[in-house]
Amino acid sequence: MDLLVFAHRGEAMTFLKELELKSNSQYNDLYQNGDTLLLITKEGPHEVLVKLSYALGLFPNIKRIINLGICGSLNKEIELESIHKPRTIYKENEFKSFQCNSNENKDSVDLITTEKRILTEDDASALKNFATLVDREAHAVAQVAKTFNKTFEVYKLVSDHITDAKFCERIKENAQLYSDKLYDFYDKNIQSSSSKAEQNSELEILRDSDFYFSVSQRRIFNNLYKSLLKKSTINNEQDFTRVLSIEDIKSREEKTPKERTSLLINNMSHALYPFRTKVQDSLNELTSELRTYDCKFKYDKDLDKKSFKFEAYIDSEEKRDLVVRTLKNFSWQRFSQIMDGQIDV
Repeated sequence: MDLLVFAHRGEAMTFLKELELKSNSQYNDLYQNGDTLLLITKEGPHEVLVKLSYALGLFPNIKRIINLGICGSLNKEIELESIHKPRTIYKENEFKSFQCNSNENKDSVDLITTEKRILTEDDASALKNFATLVDREAHAVAQVAKTFNKTFEVYKLVSDHITDAKFCERIKENAQLYSDKLYDFYDKNIQSSSSKAEQNSELEILRDSDFYFSVSQRRIFNNLYKSLLKKSTINNEQDFTRVLSIEDIKSREEKTPKERTSLLINNMSHALYPFRTKVQDSLNELTSELRTYDCKFKYDKDLDKKSFKFEAYIDSEEKRDLVVRTLKNFSWQRFSQIMDGQIDV
């Protein structure tokens, strides 16, 4: 049984979704699906010591503790968004240090855990003598793991370089990106052998270098593919390649791998829901001018109701007037026709 440990829900959001983890009734901030548990401790060594110890008491069968999350770098040469498995884990003002149990893929960088956030160069200067990376949880995770005689591993994504600049807002804005990257790393490098066997049986296109699937795109792709197998003439991967014009998409050299993936997903949606796709394309054409002004439209998910939610980003009086004028010219009659299925009128 594995226990994944995160400080913040933002770091864990993709794991909660992709692993289909459900809240455990015995303990707040503990989630479970089969032999995988996930704990959100909140930030700081004390929070980790208390919550992780309690979770291990509830589930004595836990064999491995995996701490994932973001960290800062005390060395500006360390690449942002790179993921590291620290060699040695220190704690500020404490002699005891720890090393992860597994030596596989261990980095040549060390990590130090602190009691408070390190936000300035002055705070960071004394720590540079001990480690390259800094966080607020790893040492406490290691301490509890050793006390309970559990295997532990630590993986950290570098979210920032420690400077005087304010970076907290950027970390908050990029929480989904960081969670996706951590999950992608976990999925490819850490999961159990049974999960790996399932991963090895996946479609070849998911490993094709001409495409790049983010975590969310991979989920959408898998759901669409399953639906296509049930509802269309696609019976295998060869049919899929032919019907979806995969080779044509791969030949689009002007597109990036991620853009090719978006084209593929659009083709899959069109093959599965041809009429719905036509409706959506007509709505996109109708709203194209407003969308160029950073306006967003949200329709009924089943496209049954003649209504939409409208959102606009206004940063000047001129833009306000432009959006208002364009919205006044919006054709409600054409919108009604499209929602009634009159696509080619």
